[in-house]
Formats: sequence, C-alpha cells, structure tokens
Amino acid sequence: SDLQLGWALHKPQSQAMRFPFEVKQYLTTKFDLGERTGNKVDPGKVAADMRTARNTDGSWIFKREHWLTKSQVQGFFSRLAATRRRQGNEEIQIEDVLAEEEERERQEVLESVAAQLSPRHPICYDS
Repeated sequence: SDLQLGWALHKPQSQAMRFPFEVKQYLTTKFDLGERTGNKVDPGKVAADMRTARNTDGSWIFKREHWLTKSQVQGFFSRLAATRRRQGNEEIQIEDVLAEEEERERQEVLESVAAQLSPRHPICYDS
C-alpha cells in the first residue's frame, strides 16, 4: 500500500472566544421574543438566521467569524435561562424575608393592642 504508517496529528483546539456584544444582543432579543410569545425559538433556526440577517441598508449584520453553530446558540440560551432563574430565586427569597418581617411586626402590634384592650380584674395579686 502507498500509505505510510505513523502517528496521527491532532488538530489544535481553537481558542475560546467570547461572543461580541452585537451577537449577545441579537441572541437575547430572540430569547426574549420566544419568552414573550410563549413559542421557544429553535437554536438551529437562530443559527441559520444569523447567516442571512441584514441591516435596513442591506449590509450583513454579522461577519462570518461571528456566525454561531446550533450548539453554541443552544448553550447561550441555556446559560441565559439559568441566570434568569437564579436571579428570580434571589428576588423571591428577598421578598419572602421582607414579608416575614412585616408579618412579625404586625403580629407584635396586634399583641400589644390586645394586651392594652383586654379586660383585667380590678383586684390583681402579685405572686
């Protein structure tokens, strides 16, 4: 056979790159649209739309190096949803603490008023 036997070289891994602001804004807008309408946006469709999206003047919105794959869009949506869930849970916990505090203060006021208004026997013995 003509093929040589030897060691196979691995492809070097590409460097991790952060998404540009425009890409994040576009993906967040698509995600929010899906949440508002109740129809989740398909990550594959969003990735395909990025390749064909144009500005009002007809120029491309994204450069070729900013195009994302379906799995990248899916990962972004997943992280965005998790972040929003965490923020929502923190807000709920703060509201719960405030509500408990208000309830405790209200209960103290009611007990104080009830103690002042409750009938007492005119003859009280201290033990």
